[in-house]
Amino acid sequence: MSSDERITSLEDQLMSVKRQLRAAKRELHELRHSKSFRIGSFLVGASRAPLRLVGRGNQFLPKLEIEKWVPFIEGTISFEGSDLKVLHLVVEIENEDVAEATVYRDNNDKARFTVKYPPSHQFDNWNAISLRWDGGFLTPSGSTLQQPPPTALERAVATVKEHRINNQLPASLKGGDIAIVSTFRPPGRSTHSLLAYIKSLAVNGFQTIVVDTSESVPQEDEKIIRSEADYYIPRDNIGWDFSSWLSTIALFPELESNSNRIILTNDSNFGPFSTLETYLNPNDLSKNHDVWGLTESLQYVPHLRSYFLGFERSALNQKVLSGFANSYRFPPDKRSIILNGEVALTQFLLEKGCRIGVHHSYESLADEFLESFDQRISTCSSEESYFDPSGKAQSPAVSWNNHVASEISRNVALNPTHYFWDILIENGYPFIKRELLTQNPTHVPNLRQRLRHLLSRDDLNQILNEVKL
Repeated sequence: MSSDERITSLEDQLMSVKRQLRAAKRELHELRHSKSFRIGSFLVGASRAPLRLVGRGNQFLPKLEIEKWVPFIEGTISFEGSDLKVLHLVVEIENEDVAEATVYRDNNDKARFTVKYPPSHQFDNWNAISLRWDGGFLTPSGSTLQQPPPTALERAVATVKEHRINNQLPASLKGGDIAIVSTFRPPGRSTHSLLAYIKSLAVNGFQTIVVDTSESVPQEDEKIIRSEADYYIPRDNIGWDFSSWLSTIALFPELESNSNRIILTNDSNFGPFSTLETYLNPNDLSKNHDVWGLTESLQYVPHLRSYFLGFERSALNQKVLSGFANSYRFPPDKRSIILNGEVALTQFLLEKGCRIGVHHSYESLADEFLESFDQRISTCSSEESYFDPSGKAQSPAVSWNNHVASEISRNVALNPTHYFWDILIENGYPFIKRELLTQNPTHVPNLRQRLRHLLSRDDLNQILNEVKL
C-alpha cells in the first residue's frame, strides 16, 4: 500500500470513528432524557431561540426567573407547592453536561441559584442549551426570563466588575492620546514590567487605562497600579485581550468619539528596553496611515499583530473600534481569538478602507536575517559542537540558523517576534515576547548569551528575576 493510500485509509477510519462517537452521544442523550418529561419551550424575547428546561417527572411545577446570563446563569426558584428541600441543576450544551449546582430551599419557599458554565464554551447556538433538574421538577409555560441571551459584546462588558470602577471616566480621559493596556498576571508575578510600561507610555504623552484580568490581585499591587494608571478596570478573566479592549470601548464610547489617538496593547512583552518615542511621536507612518502596528504576521493572511496597535483620529472618525466590537464573536480559545480577533480586525479595517501600516514589516526582517546569515554562522564557531548523522560537526546555533533560512526560502510564515527577535532589538525595537523567554517555543539556542549582548545589565537582571533561563 502506498503512502497516499495509507493516508486515505486512515482518514476513512477516523471519519468512521467520529460518526460512531456522534451516534453514541445521541443515543446516550436520548436514553438520559427518556426518563425526563419535557413540558415544552418558551421563547426568549420575540425572535430568540428557546431555552429548554426539563426534569424527571413529578407534580412539582416551580416558578423560575433567570435574571442574569453572564458571566454565569443566575436566578430564583420558587418551591411553593412542594415538600422538596434540595434540587440539583445541570446545564447541558449540545448533549453534554458542562456545569452543575445544588439549590437549597430557604424559609420563604424560594431559593437563589447560580450556575457557572465554562467560560471557554462557545455560546453561539442558544437553542442547544438546556437547564436540567436532576432532583426532579418541570418548568411550567408561565416561567419567565427577564433578559434575552446577550450579544458577544454584552457578555464581554458583563465581565467588568462595575462595582469597583467609577461610572464615568475622569475628565482628563475624554480627549488626547489614550492607551488601553490589557494585563493578566498569574499569582506571584511582579508588576515591575507592567509599571515600567505604563510609565513609558505616560512619558510619551499617553494616558493609560489598565484592564486587569488577573484572578487574584494583592491589594498592595492594585493600589500601586491605580496610582500609576489614569484609570483601572478589573474584570473576570474571560475572553482575553480583545474582550478587555472592546468592552472598554463599549463601556465608554466617548473614548472613540473624543480621543486624538488610541493604542490597544497588552503586557505580553518584557520591556520597553528603549524609548517608545520613535513609535508614539507623530511620524511618517502615522501621518500616512489610519491604523498601524509594530510588527505583522503572514500566517493565515497578512495582518497586524494585536499586542500593539495604533488607531489615528482618521480611523476613530469611522468608528472602527465600536464597529468591530459589534461583530466580534467572543471566541473561547487562543487560536480562535487570533482568527476572529487579530486576523479579522485587519480584514475589517481594510474593508472599511483604512490605510494599514507597520513599523517592522515581515519582509524587511526576513531579508535582514538572510543578509546577516553568513555572519551569524561565523559567530557560532566557538560554541560546543555535536556530530550530525553524516558525521559532520555541527553546533545547535548553526543548525537553528540553517533551519530558519530554509523556512524563509520555502515562504513559510514564521513568527517574527520569535525568530527575528534579535534583529528587532538591534533596530531599536523595545520589546521581547514574554512567551519566547518563558517557553522558547522556537528553541532559540543560547538565548541567555544573546540577551547579554543585546540588553543592559539592569534589563537582563529584571528578566532573570522573573524567568529561569
